[in-house]
Amino acid sequence: MFYPLNYGAILETSKVKLFILKTTRLKGMFLACMANEQLYIFGDSQNLLLFYQKLFQDIMKKRIFKVTFFSISILFISCSLIEKYQGTDKKFETEVSKLEALREYEDKKDYILFVGSSSIRRWDKLAENMQPYDAVKRGYGGAHFYDLIHFTERLVAPHKNARAMVCFVANDITGKDNDLTPREVKNLFKLFTRQVHSLFPMLPIFFIEITPTPKRWQVWDQTSTVNDLIQNYTNKTQNIHFISTRDQFIGKNRLPVSEYFVKDSLHLSQKGYDKWSEIIKSKLDYTLN
Repeated sequence: MFYPLNYGAILETSKVKLFILKTTRLKGMFLACMANEQLYIFGDSQNLLLFYQKLFQDIMKKRIFKVTFFSISILFISCSLIEKYQGTDKKFETEVSKLEALREYEDKKDYILFVGSSSIRRWDKLAENMQPYDAVKRGYGGAHFYDLIHFTERLVAPHKNARAMVCFVANDITGKDNDLTPREVKNLFKLFTRQVHSLFPMLPIFFIEITPTPKRWQVWDQTSTVNDLIQNYTNKTQNIHFISTRDQFIGKNRLPVSEYFVKDSLHLSQKGYDKWSEIIKSKLDYTLN
């Protein structure tokens, strides 16, 4: 159902509502989503308000309906994903709360923020490996994109002095019955990047492609499809970049290079991290400098 714009709902179902929020406390206009009685902010800008006023004027006059409907549909899909995966964050609340309490970033400037799953969390020599770039890590074990979307603001918003963000999440397809489809993973990645850019519109985002591992080699076809979908999206989207690793992590025998992984055949060894850092820094050098 569509409504004229009057600081109220602009799109509504029984579970999800999009609306414009005006608040003096936050000093601005916000495009917001209410799902499961929780409020999610997607952006703030006086220009955003004017933009939607113009769009809804055109709707009422039956102009550019397709463009308007597409714009609102993107936002509605974002709200729907948040609602669909509601509750997936509870398992990780304690670990994310501990990450929020860290303050080592406060005396840093122009650092690279690393966000993601256990491969980020376990990177003990991140600061050393990433030199001359300064780095801050915010990884939690077992992260999926469907829970990360609930933590984006908490993990990213404090980092206004970050020069760029590097993201790696690799647990949405593991060979289990509840695996997501490649397209579902891509859509969650898109939502995550939109959340980040609603906080910091000019922040460069780098996605490390899901690295081929011996343990999950049986699902590499699905995983590589995710990588291809995300790469295609980054190629068409400003300020989002793709870091390819597959060529360096698959050997001449067309299998993952075993020395790049610890005994569990899933997580990176120090040699794996050394290779990662080499690839990541090369992409950062090319893009940022």
